[in-house]
Amino acid sequence: MRKLMAAGAVWLVIAAALQAQNVKRTTHAVIDCDKITFNWTTGKFEFSGSAKITLKAPRGDATITSPSVTGQGDLKANMIREMVAAGPVTFDVLTKGTRKLHVVATCRRQATYSEETGVVVLEGSARAVIKEVPTTPETQPSELRGEQIRINMKTGELTVSRGAHFEGEIPEKTSTAAKEPGGPKKAK
Repeated sequence: MRKLMAAGAVWLVIAAALQAQNVKRTTHAVIDCDKITFNWTTGKFEFSGSAKITLKAPRGDATITSPSVTGQGDLKANMIREMVAAGPVTFDVLTKGTRKLHVVATCRRQATYSEETGVVVLEGSARAVIKEVPTTPETQPSELRGEQIRINMKTGELTVSRGAHFEGEIPEKTSTAAKEPGGPKKAK
C-alpha cells in the first residue's frame, strides 16, 4: 500500500508541473521538437516531431517524450487546461523533498491530462516503475502495469485497470524478539 501511495505522489508531481497555477512558484519548461505551433487567439498548441518536454518544478523534475503533444491553454489564467501526448509516451520523474522518488512511466497509446477534472490517464500497456532514491536493498523498485493507469489529482485516487498488476516489496512489521540472534528467547 505504501508503494501504491508513492505512485500517487509521483502523479501529483506531474500534475503540479502541468498546473503550476496552484503553486505560488514557477515551473521552468524546455521544449524540443521538430515544430512548435501556438495559436495566441485560441490558446491551442502542438509540439510535433519527437517532442521532448523538460519541466523543472519546486516539487520535482519531469521529462515527457512523445511523437507529438497537443493541448489547450488558458491565456488569461496562464495555465494548461488539457494536454494529450500521442503514444508511445514516456514520463521520467524525479521528486524533490525529504523522500525522493524516481519514476519511469510509459504507455503505448496516449497520455492525457485535464485541469478541470484533475485526472491524468496513461492508456495502452501502461507501466510505471517507482524507486526510492537512493536505492538500498530495503528499497526495491515497485512496478504497476495495466492497460490503463489513472490518477485523480483532486481525490488522490490511483486506479490500474484491465489486466492490473502490482509487483514490489511490502514492508512487514517485525518484533524485537525476531531480530535477536537465535530467535525469540524462551521463558524459564
